Amino acid sequence: MGVGEETIIINYLKATGLNRAFINFVEYQLRYKAIYILELKMYFLKSVLICVNLWLIN
Repeated sequence: MGVGEETIIINYLKATGLNRAFINFVEYQLRYKAIYILELKMYFLKSVLICVNLWLIN
């Protein structure tokens, strides 16, 4: 989920007048998910680089 989609969701929740604590919780969950996905991508890229490096060495 991109940053734009997260902003749209948060703005929608604010417009509906939901409880602020609930909005904060959803916002936190969306940000945490984005960070987690970024970390997974970084681990994947590191593993690819390690494999390429090992392939070049041999």
